[in-house]
Formats: sequence, C-alpha cells, structure tokens
Amino acid sequence: MTVRRAGLPLVLLALIGCRTPDPAVSCGAPLSDSIDRDVTVDLLVDDQLAPQAGETVRRALLDWGQCHGARVAVRVRVGRDLPVPFAIRHDALARLTPDAGQKSLTEPLAHLVRQMATPQTVSLSVAVLRDLAPPESAAALLLPELHGLGLPATATTTQNLPWLRDLPMHRVPMVLLSWAQMANQRPQEQVATLAHEIGHALGLAHDMRSGNAMAPQGGLWLDAAQVQAMRDAVDAVR
Repeated sequence: MTVRRAGLPLVLLALIGCRTPDPAVSCGAPLSDSIDRDVTVDLLVDDQLAPQAGETVRRALLDWGQCHGARVAVRVRVGRDLPVPFAIRHDALARLTPDAGQKSLTEPLAHLVRQMATPQTVSLSVAVLRDLAPPESAAALLLPELHGLGLPATATTTQNLPWLRDLPMHRVPMVLLSWAQMANQRPQEQVATLAHEIGHALGLAHDMRSGNAMAPQGGLWLDAAQVQAMRDAVDAVR
C-alpha cells in the first residue's frame, strides 16, 4: 500500500527524523550496559570515494564498539556502481503516479540491498555511499542533511515501516551512510551517527530522552532495555 502526504510517497515519509545525532560525546569505555556481543561488520565502500572514506568509517565502527561494549571486527570491500538511493528530483517525482513514485524510490534501494548481500555470516552490513539524498532531490526537501539510514532485517519489519516489504529479503541488518555528509563531521559525531543508525538497524525506535543514542538530536547512551534489544537482534542473525 502506498501512503502519500503532500505528494510524497511513504518511503520518503519514513525517513523523517533520521537526522544526524549531534552533538556527540567521545568515550573510552562503555557509556551504559555493555552489549557484550561479537559484531562482525561487512563494510561496503563506493569505489568512487577516496580510501579515506572506508578507513574513517572503519575506525568509527571500532569506536562505536568501544562505547557500547561490543567486540567489533570489520571486513572492508569495494563496491562498483553503487546507486544513490533517493536521487530522484522533486519535479520528476511530482509527475509520477503514487505507485510509480514509490517504485522510483524503492528500486534503487532494492538494487543496493542486493549489492550489500554477502554469502558470509555477518552481524551487520554497512554501505558508505557518495550520498543518500543529493541537494536537488525530493528527499532533500524533507531532510537536507540525511546522514544515514538503518534498515532492520526483513524478518523484523514493523508496522511503521511497511515499505521495507518492497525490498529484497535480507536477514542481516543494514546501515547506509552518506559520505557527502559524514566527511564534514568530527570523529565523535561520526560515531554518534553510526550509533543512531545501527540502533535503527537493530530494531530500536527514536527516543526523545536527552542524550540517548536514539534521540533525533543525538547522544550515545542507551538504557538496559535498548541494550537487550540490540543483543537480541545480533543473536538473531547468528
């Protein structure tokens, strides 16, 4: 089913609120209950980006693990012809029917999900893309600074994310990152971006408490229930 508000398909509406957590807090030890899990990450980096992009995100993933007590191992690979998921312009989108508009947004994302698939067992798949929503895109009208997007595993699709059902089946939680946005962040802000989107990928919803990792304004701490939910999501992938 396609839901539209002000002419925008559901897939765009679902992105509202996924702004960068900011400001962030650096940490040298877990800020809350420890996740206490081995987390193997498949890191897919667009081949059009400088090597610095992959190395920066790899370090941020390791720092995220240190902040939340997860034992993180990262495998890096290069991806060719990775699509920019939400690149369609608003004027082009406005001319489409609701179903065609939904398809124009989900097809690039579905292509990317297929490229992120790996036969190896991993806990999390992360893609570093040139951008998610370029300045001239329809998505940028809603979110001019879309830094990342967390996609739960298909099996955990919830009622408020029905558009995920249009994507290929994926049993591994996924995170999409915009290098155009992250390149300008300080290291601690990059860790906070990852913490927020990994939280979404592992099934966490937004949380309005100040300083929480899932607050739209940002932070890094998690409460015991959030940590347990993340443990359960990691265990479900094994």
